[in-house]
Amino acid sequence: MKSKVLNILKKVMSGLAFVVALFAVAFTIFTVVSVNNNKSIFGLKFYVVLSDSMSATDFSAGDMIIVKEVDVNTLKEGDIITFISMDEKSRNEVITHKIREVVKTESGELLGFRTYGTTTNTDDEALAEPMYVIGQYQDNIPKLGYFVQFMKTPVAYILFVAVPFAIIIGSEVYKCIKIINENKKEKLRVETEERNKLLEEERLKNEQMQREIEELKRMLASEKKDSEE
Repeated sequence: MKSKVLNILKKVMSGLAFVVALFAVAFTIFTVVSVNNNKSIFGLKFYVVLSDSMSATDFSAGDMIIVKEVDVNTLKEGDIITFISMDEKSRNEVITHKIREVVKTESGELLGFRTYGTTTNTDDEALAEPMYVIGQYQDNIPKLGYFVQFMKTPVAYILFVAVPFAIIIGSEVYKCIKIINENKKEKLRVETEERNKLLEEERLKNEQMQREIEELKRMLASEKKDSEE
């Protein structure tokens, strides 16, 4: 009974390790390929929030935000957009702020968006130009960004990928060694049985021969006795 329970536990642990490893590999690939890399998945992009400039109303540092690609001409005041900043202090950084004003020329040509962070309520220095708009904010997953950042570290790779796969591989190696040893034991058992069988046959032959010799001796002794009489 104890052996059966241990076998079930081993299978459960091995299965869990395999699931964790697969999840970790899939999540790592997802984070490396898509998060913070401006890569789109079904029209959606994912970013880790690094500041609290919007924490007063929408999301905070450590959250993961979901951004959807949109036609910039459909954007309006109050929308939250993700764009590449042209401000001197944050040039080329990806920023997600709220639109305060849609700026157009007198002829109606779109020049850009005046944006601001709701925490400070201060306008960004430069307009978010249409060509630098990445998409419109859709939703956020609280604090998932911290986990995403952690998954990119060597420690996370060791804990969630290397260790589970090592457990799986170790388990399979153990099974192979066990099977090999069982096969060796079975082979040894069969060889021992065959050897014992041969020895038994030889013993029976010797006994039969001994009986024949004894019978022959009796016959000779009987003939000698008859001839003397």
